[in-house]
Amino acid sequence: MTQKILVKWNGDWADEMDIQGMAITTQVAYDKWASIMQDYYKEFEFSIGTNEEMYYCRGSDLVDEMTVTHITEIEALTIEKLFGTSFGRSEGILYIPRGYISVDDE
Repeated sequence: MTQKILVKWNGDWADEMDIQGMAITTQVAYDKWASIMQDYYKEFEFSIGTNEEMYYCRGSDLVDEMTVTHITEIEALTIEKLFGTSFGRSEGILYIPRGYISVDDE
C-alpha cells in the first residue's frame, strides 16, 4: 500500500490572520507538486475565499509554508472521516497556478 502523508499549510494573510489548510496525499504526488512549484518563478495569487487572495512572488514561497508528516493508513482514514482529504481551500492546498506549462506539455 502507498505511504500516505499529511501536508499542512500555515500561511499569513496581510499580517491580519493566520490561514491554515491540510491535504492527505502520497509522497510521490507531493514531491511532484513541490518540484513544479520550486521551479515556478512568477508572481501568483492563491484564493482563500471571500474574495481574498494570498500573493506569492514565486512557487517556493508557497512550498516553504507546507510541512509534511508521514501517517499510517488508519490515521489517514480517521482524518478523512472527520475532515475529508483536503481542508482549507475548495481547490485544495496543493495548487498549481493557471497558465503553468510543464516541460512535458511543450
